Order: sequence, then C-alpha cells, then structure tokens
Amino acid sequence: MVFTLRDVSKKYQSHWLFKHIDFDFRQNETIGISGPNGSGKSTLMKIIAGFVTPSKGNVELSIGDLIIKADSLSEHISFSAPYISAPQDFRLHELVAYHMRFREMKQISTPEDILSIAELSDHRDKLVRELSSGMAHRLHLALILNTATPILLLDEPSSNLDDRYKSWMKDQILTCKKDRIVIIASNERMDLELCDRMLRIEDHR
Repeated sequence: MVFTLRDVSKKYQSHWLFKHIDFDFRQNETIGISGPNGSGKSTLMKIIAGFVTPSKGNVELSIGDLIIKADSLSEHISFSAPYISAPQDFRLHELVAYHMRFREMKQISTPEDILSIAELSDHRDKLVRELSSGMAHRLHLALILNTATPILLLDEPSSNLDDRYKSWMKDQILTCKKDRIVIIASNERMDLELCDRMLRIEDHR
C-alpha cells in the first residue's frame, strides 16, 4: 500500500501556501508533517483527506494493483483534528453507536469498548456538548484510531490533552498503527517522536 502526493500545491488568491510536494507514504510508517503556524499543515491534511482540492497536483492511494483517486479516498481514511466536532446533542454512547453503524471497527464490538478505551465509561449518558475539550478530543481519537481504515490522519493529536492523556494518546497510536499509514501534522515534540520520517512544509514554499 502506497499513498502518493504528486506535485501537490495550494494557492490562495496570489499567495502560494506550498508548492511541488512529492511524497510517498508507505504502509507501516508514521510520517510527520511539520512547519510554522500558518504554513499550511492543516490545509495539506485536508487535501490528503479530500476535503480541499489542491491548486495543482494529485493525490492517490495504491493498494496492490488498485489505484484509488482523491474523490474516492474517504472510505479509506480516518481523520482526527481539533477543528472537527461531533454532533453536540448525541449522548456519548449514542454517538459511538451511530459511528459504528457506518464505519467498520478494528476489534471493537460495542460502544462500551470505545468508551472504555477513551476512559469515558462513567460519562456514557452525557451529551457531547457537556464534555470538556479534552474529553471530547479523547473520544474522537478513540473512535478514529479504532476505525478500520488503512490511513489515519491526526492533526495536532495532543492538543487539548494534559500530560497524562498525552501519554495515553501516544500509547493508543502505537497500539493502532500496525499495517497502516499514519500521518501526523504537528509541531509538538511528543507527536513528532512517533514519526519515522518527516515532510517539512517549509521546504516547499
């Protein structure tokens, strides 16, 4: 399995955010995307996820002889980011059950399994909007990491987490990364320590 960026560039009005990114992401690798704030890390992640169209270039996934283009990537990708919010009026166990109706999970059989992993079992009947930012982010990470997709996109995965749950996050990523491509956009040392290789946005200005 290889996930490929070829000449990926993004322009807003007359400003090029980044240009000519060529990169191969390979199975069983964790790749870090780093760069100063405002350099385009999150934009690149959204392009990889298919949320944003590049100004130039293309994105594709190769699984054996099968080539999957950008407009069909969504079923192969799970994406966690602080700016992605869950429906606020679901109770926690309802949200997890709803997610599991539409996405295949990895070795997870019930919503309670996810709530246990996220250490939120005692809050199962709370509304999502009643959670702290750290609890909501933890729940989203637990869901995304345990969804059975070959590519994981994690934008600022340690944001909103205290030191205890940053360690939890690291352990969860290490547990879930086998046989997948994991892409982490961050400037946090703990996040980037998980990475095998780096793609530096500042090299593509």
